[in-house]
Amino acid sequence: MKVAGIICEYNPFHNGHKYQIEKTRENGATHIVCAMSGNFVQRGDCAIADKQSRAKAAVSCGADLVVEIPTPWACSSAENFARGAVSLLSSIPIDFLSFGCETADKILLEEAAKAVDSPIIGEKVRSLVAHGNTYPTALQKAIEETFGREISSVLERPNNTLAVEYIRQKGKLDASFDILPIERNKADHEEIDFKNDFFASAGALRNVESIEEIKNYVPSEMYDELVLKEREKLYPCKIENADRAVIAALRNMTLDEMKLYIPDENGLAERVFSKSRNSSTTEELINAVKVKSITQAAVRRAVMLCFLGVPKILAKENLPYLKILAANKKGFEILKEKEPLLPVVTKKSEADRLSEKGKKLYELECRCTDNFSLFSKKIPGCSREQTSPIIIL
Repeated sequence: MKVAGIICEYNPFHNGHKYQIEKTRENGATHIVCAMSGNFVQRGDCAIADKQSRAKAAVSCGADLVVEIPTPWACSSAENFARGAVSLLSSIPIDFLSFGCETADKILLEEAAKAVDSPIIGEKVRSLVAHGNTYPTALQKAIEETFGREISSVLERPNNTLAVEYIRQKGKLDASFDILPIERNKADHEEIDFKNDFFASAGALRNVESIEEIKNYVPSEMYDELVLKEREKLYPCKIENADRAVIAALRNMTLDEMKLYIPDENGLAERVFSKSRNSSTTEELINAVKVKSITQAAVRRAVMLCFLGVPKILAKENLPYLKILAANKKGFEILKEKEPLLPVVTKKSEADRLSEKGKKLYELECRCTDNFSLFSKKIPGCSREQTSPIIIL
């Protein structure tokens, strides 16, 4: 058994994701486990479709097991997101990590990871941030000045940045798995236009007016699932569908309460608190809070974590369990043969037997899923987290 891990969001699952799974098989994986964001994603948004639908598509298209990256890590900075995902996969454990990136040069990516962890870089970044640069911009400037243009250019592309974080967290967790970079060469991560007849970025697929527009770009398994969800008015899930709920939640918070959820970054909590008093939509709020020294993704995450009530400290802690979303026969073989280091949760009764820390996280995830219901046109009832069964294919 040679188990590969993939860290993903599948928001939605598209042809490029299926291509990565196929390439991972070609490179020796007999079994594939995906650590996938749940109902909320790293850019600080709700997923366009519920986690069960996306996990089902993944297993239908070549993955064997899908485990969930819980909301505190999924809806966090690249560093925390990577730490949570790598920690999950290390607990299984996997033999190698496959990831898509713009630069498939393994040595260059590892050099960039070492550069980010250099003590002198941390000092320079803090100085640049203090002078009004965003953290990503400050990091690139500091690395270019110290290590040169070739290494700093790696961090200009979003999937490269995540790849570097995966490598960093692998080292910090002393994980023994190997890495397999797979070059993205069909559609850029940030492209919102369709420049190819078969491959498109997830961002482009989220921006379409009609579901028919994505048909050529996603596997039929994902498309059919999304068509079904659309008929039930559960797709697409969009943050604007819950504008009033989000604004109301923020207006009911004090500044001290907001600081429990928002990372300390250039007065971000103060800005969210102030602007939420006069904004009428989430988009208006995000645009009002955004300044040169704060990325839009950081603003979106701050707003979302406040709305969901997810304390910022959680993303710095260790994950207390492994939540299974979907699996096939080979997925269960992974669980049996690898004997995960974390407690495995497939249903509520198993969550009830977790440690106190595990129970609190599960309860938080239940509330997050209840609130996820507000982002679709039709608002389903509560308790979907507790009652939705594991997908078995």
